[in-house]
Amino acid sequence: MKDQSLAAETVNRKTSTFPQIDPLKLLQSIVDVIFVVDEKGYFQYVSPSCYELLGYEEVEIVGKSFINFIHPDDIENTVKIVKEATHNCRTSNFENRYIHKDGSIIPIIWSGRWDNNERMLYCSARNGSEKYEVEHRLQKAQKMARVANYEFDIINNIYTYTSDTLFEIFGLEKSNYPQFTSEVFWSLVHPEDLPFVRQTILQPDFIINSQHEYRIIRPDGKIAYISRHREIIRDEEGNPIKTIGTLQDITIQKTGELAVQQSEIRFRSLVENGNDLVGIIDLTGKYIFVGMNVKVHLGYDAQEMIGKNAFDYIHPDDLRGIAEVLNQIQYAQSLNVAPFRFINNKGEYRWVETTVSNHLQNPAIGGLVTNSKDITEKKLKEDALRLSEQRFKALVHNGSDLIVIIDDKGSFNYISDNVKSVLGYIPEEMIGKNALEFIHPEDIEKASFEIQTLLHGNRTPKGVQHRFKDKNGKWIWMESKGSNHLNNETLKGILVNSRNIDDRVKLQERLNQELLNKQKEITSAVIKAQEAERSQLGLELHDNVNQILTTVKLYNEMYLTGYLHDKELLVKSTQYTQDCINEIRNISKRLSAPTLGKISIKDSIKELINSINITKRLEIIYLPHGIDNYTASEDLHTSLYRIVQESLNNILKYSGARIASVEIIRQEGSLVLKICDNGKGFDTSTKRGGIGITNMKTRAENLNASFRLTSSPGRGCQIEICFPIYEETDTEN
Repeated sequence: MKDQSLAAETVNRKTSTFPQIDPLKLLQSIVDVIFVVDEKGYFQYVSPSCYELLGYEEVEIVGKSFINFIHPDDIENTVKIVKEATHNCRTSNFENRYIHKDGSIIPIIWSGRWDNNERMLYCSARNGSEKYEVEHRLQKAQKMARVANYEFDIINNIYTYTSDTLFEIFGLEKSNYPQFTSEVFWSLVHPEDLPFVRQTILQPDFIINSQHEYRIIRPDGKIAYISRHREIIRDEEGNPIKTIGTLQDITIQKTGELAVQQSEIRFRSLVENGNDLVGIIDLTGKYIFVGMNVKVHLGYDAQEMIGKNAFDYIHPDDLRGIAEVLNQIQYAQSLNVAPFRFINNKGEYRWVETTVSNHLQNPAIGGLVTNSKDITEKKLKEDALRLSEQRFKALVHNGSDLIVIIDDKGSFNYISDNVKSVLGYIPEEMIGKNALEFIHPEDIEKASFEIQTLLHGNRTPKGVQHRFKDKNGKWIWMESKGSNHLNNETLKGILVNSRNIDDRVKLQERLNQELLNKQKEITSAVIKAQEAERSQLGLELHDNVNQILTTVKLYNEMYLTGYLHDKELLVKSTQYTQDCINEIRNISKRLSAPTLGKISIKDSIKELINSINITKRLEIIYLPHGIDNYTASEDLHTSLYRIVQESLNNILKYSGARIASVEIIRQEGSLVLKICDNGKGFDTSTKRGGIGITNMKTRAENLNASFRLTSSPGRGCQIEICFPIYEETDTEN
């Protein structure tokens, strides 16, 4: 006890000579951040270095739960480790990720100690992204050792004294082990170290003083590294009777050493195989060190670049910027260099992004550390994107279509610049105003309905045509179509594309009017044709049928009155009656089409031609080709029949022809009708009073057929019509 008091007094005298240190200044100067967390996980204290590490001031963290700052994926494991720390008193080298105030993710390495008296967890944290510096500080921290002492009775094989720290080192609850025994000790020694430990401990005769290291497995399964210092106490006869010694928990030191080794291996691997190019240059730009992975990224051997100047590899247009960085870095800790071009061994320039750190005063480095990354692909994509954006802006600002964004109330939030050329406004005159204020009153209802459809998604918007008032008060027809982007953080509105269709609408109106006029003209022509046909029918009935019937009546009256009793009158009367029937039949055939579905197109035209040939007024040659088994549609059959009927009637009435021909040719995808005569012909450029040709042409055009008429005075007339056949059927099929 005297020795212990004397040692304590000596320590007190030595420590009293040190100057007093301000704890606050000490905390401010420490790069690591000190956190104090209560058992519920709330921060009770944060050292000033927190701002450098996480971007938060002390007042922004104290009183809040650590869960609020941890990466979501690491919360569960962190809570578990904190709970273990409150039971095991200590935790070290625990890593997790914290969210920096600017949103970036920072890897953190933690060490902590639980204070059961204050019910607080005292932690130190460091930035894991600076692994080398962290591990360097970790090596210094590992010198702080936990030491326990003991006495062991060799004769009775019992521990006569163990300090409380021994239980802590071995991970034992002292309440569960009133007496620390040899059996407990041997149960904790790592199986792989048992032979060695037994040899050194159970053979004390050969070793007076010794120091050994071995591993134990704590009850919680964790492995601890132990350094044992032992001295043997002997009796007067030199026999060993007991040992005294110390046990030191060197787990942190050991794991730190392993971590350093692993870190060195990892760092070397990163430098040699990573994506970043690491180099060291002096203030003139000469390379002192070059990472081995330069071979992969630029094609050079590291050794061939050492001693050469970095400026020799940089694009001439980028040299000035790099020179300015070298001038500035002398007075700064680190600088980010704007992207520049660096030539590879193939003569190709690669875009690189570089950070330069000043380590001129670090004897281990003695230069400027450059950390570069090849961003060529990224730069090319950014340039392409920028060009695309410029093109898009040019299209939006100079195109014929208006692009606008309105809110859910219909007010303008954005209008493309080309509104000036389309409507005469400048964008500022319309921003904030409601779109419905500019829309024609008659079109407001359908425009509002379209907006509501976009807002509620009842159906896919089809767009709307409406009138829009321009700067001069003129109503311009526009066609607008929108899409809902209210949930898009960039647009936050309804995107509408509008196009000026004023000329198109007015043209359509003119076309509609012309179509109406044409329809009226056709209707008038049809009425005239009907009247002419009726007049012709009346003339034929009067001049022919009526005359025959009058003669029949006269013969019958002569016979009935007894004026003549010759039976020849009855025979003639019968013949004239038959002639009258035949004439009426001929007129009927010329005016009516056959019953479709019961007769083919070939036979119907043949019957029509025969009805005319029988009159001997005209010889018609009929030439059908490929229609023996062809069944035409009802519309085609009727139109073709009427065209032939109209054409033959015109030949009979006007041409003076003796011979005519009707030719029908069925080809692939078409049916061709040709009608020719050897009549007197006519001048096709002269306007004619009849509507027969117009009727034939209209019937052809209604079936998308081509119509061609050729004639001249003295050369007869030729008509050729080509009907498209969309569906062909053969009766035999």
